[in-house]
Amino acid sequence: MSPKFTRKLYLFGDVYDEAIERIFGIENIEIHTLTPATSLQDKNAERLNNMIHLFYQTPKLLVIVNKYQNKLLTMLKISGIKFLAFKVDRLSLQEALADWHDTYETFLRWNGCADDFLSSQEIILNDAESIIDDVSYGNMYNANYDIVEAKDNYETLFCEGFKDALDSKFRLYV
Repeated sequence: MSPKFTRKLYLFGDVYDEAIERIFGIENIEIHTLTPATSLQDKNAERLNNMIHLFYQTPKLLVIVNKYQNKLLTMLKISGIKFLAFKVDRLSLQEALADWHDTYETFLRWNGCADDFLSSQEIILNDAESIIDDVSYGNMYNANYDIVEAKDNYETLFCEGFKDALDSKFRLYV
């Protein structure tokens, strides 16, 4: 039997605000201090924590709100808290978040491999300058420039598109 789904809010910020417990009740919140070594048991929290580092300022604190009610979101919005808020309020969003995190991890691996490739290519290019003729070297230099530009453009397009989609699907503006 699969575990029962619980809708949750994930609030990332720098300083705890007691308005959160007044709105949702202390019994419904979990508070986590975030460090580079933090590993969260809540898989959604772990996935969001991993992904937001690429797009937003690194938060120091995570507040997970369990079993929230929609009517309390209005109170959260008018409270003025300074948190980056994400909601996972149905099973389909939880499944989508898992898929999106896999894509994010693939992007990070691709980016690391691309950087390694470009570093090696730069070494080859620098070494080739004294070995091959000027025309061939010029063509290699131009090709290298185009590849670096294409990699940077691909990275920018992915990051901008992914962040916009993440904001649209999961973010709650407070």
